[in-house]
Amino acid sequence: MAYIQQRFESLNENEINGFFNNHLKYRLQMLETVSLLGSKYPPETPLWTCMYESMQISRRMFIEFLGLGISKESPVLRQDRRYFSLDGTNSYEIKITDLGGRFVEINTLTEKDKELLAHAYMSGNRATAHLTFNAPFVPNPSKVLSASKLIRKLIKENLEMEAGKIISR
Repeated sequence: MAYIQQRFESLNENEINGFFNNHLKYRLQMLETVSLLGSKYPPETPLWTCMYESMQISRRMFIEFLGLGISKESPVLRQDRRYFSLDGTNSYEIKITDLGGRFVEINTLTEKDKELLAHAYMSGNRATAHLTFNAPFVPNPSKVLSASKLIRKLIKENLEMEAGKIISR
């Protein structure tokens, strides 16, 4: 897997607006569906499971979008502003800075916030992005729901006024 430090091409204004009006709005809905609708469906129903799984993977995606990740050795949050690249020169990945925002500075987070985000990342990684069996990591649903609220807050804080277009609550 190759990584690069920045995108080769910047997004133009229409592309940025497209992210705010479509992609980001849709992904935020994935992040929040369980919080908004989960109480209407018992956890053993297929719809609740689908909502929860989409929330899991969107949390992982947003943590990377914010310029964060976890260390390979253990679920410890770390700064990770790299872009995935197939060819080592360009990336199709979009980060918060590509939309006019700023990366989250890890030193501004509390220890509790770091632990929540690391747990959420691992939950999306181990429980949703990959099929696993007898993995040593077990997601804690109350932590992952708390992490969703924290991620929404971090997006709002780090996208400033632009986020008002999609984050109104």
